[in-house]
Amino acid sequence: MATIKKGIVIKKVFISIFFPLLITLIVLAFYNFYKFQDYTSFSNKSKNKDIFTEIVSAVEFQDLALSMIESEAESRLKNYSDRLVNDFYPKLFGLHKANLTYLRKIMGMDEANEDIYIIDTLGVVVNTTFEKDKGINLFQFGEKHKTMLKNMFTGGSFVSERFTIEASTKRLKKYCYQPTKDGKYLIEIGLYSKSADETVNFIKKRLADFSKNNNGIVSVDFFIAADTPFSLSKDVVLDNSHIEYIQKAISTKDRQILNIEVDNKIVNYEYIYVPLKNTYLYKDAVIRIISNRTGDSFIFTNLVYSLVIFGSVFLFSLLIFLIQVARYRDYQY
Repeated sequence: MATIKKGIVIKKVFISIFFPLLITLIVLAFYNFYKFQDYTSFSNKSKNKDIFTEIVSAVEFQDLALSMIESEAESRLKNYSDRLVNDFYPKLFGLHKANLTYLRKIMGMDEANEDIYIIDTLGVVVNTTFEKDKGINLFQFGEKHKTMLKNMFTGGSFVSERFTIEASTKRLKKYCYQPTKDGKYLIEIGLYSKSADETVNFIKKRLADFSKNNNGIVSVDFFIAADTPFSLSKDVVLDNSHIEYIQKAISTKDRQILNIEVDNKIVNYEYIYVPLKNTYLYKDAVIRIISNRTGDSFIFTNLVYSLVIFGSVFLFSLLIFLIQVARYRDYQY
């Protein structure tokens, strides 16, 4: 009889105390899990949004500074281009064979920062003051570049492009274009500027500072999104498998997120679209923010461990309590 009553007592205690508390613990565990996910997601999005806003502000500042540099240089570059088209081209057998270094000198161009390129209708640089670029086919730089140059041939007028990043040097360079009157060649003048270099170096420094000043941020990169995206920094390499995320960010004009595991670390890649203004060639850019999210997983694991330990202690305490209740009942009967 006493054994039956003991079983009834334990069953009642289980139903009235243990079971509700067990359900509460489970609900609490799931609640904490989702709250943790919401918090880390909000925190990471907020941090990345702040980085994005600061970079866009820096790019807008750069755009303003460069427009001032360009306004000073534009009339000078147009004068060089007009002289090549109207004075030198008709008098020479062809600019594709002319001594452009000599022409640059007699026109008073800056030999260290200003170059002349002669491009034929196939997109090949047939003559230039910058020997490394001689023979390059500019049409191979992508469909956008090819279309832009062909439009320059048919436009028939002087066109001044905004400063843009030169893929080979990662330096800012301004290009101006003007076709010859017979349409056989396109004259391109390229301009480097120390002041322009200083503005892009400022942005590079800010990109590097983000990873130094923000825990969990591995790197922040700025990609000019041509047909083949390239970074503002020389030492940044874009994995081929990630190009589709940049292209999708551009096509959707929305952020793209990729999470992968690298060397037992959870790495988050976020690609954020940035429109570029007032340029014929590169109209899109993408900011890439790489974050180490391993810490988030570590915190969550600790949270789970804490709940397990708490639950174990609670259950052990409850077991002791049930044993004491059972003994008390035995004593009563």
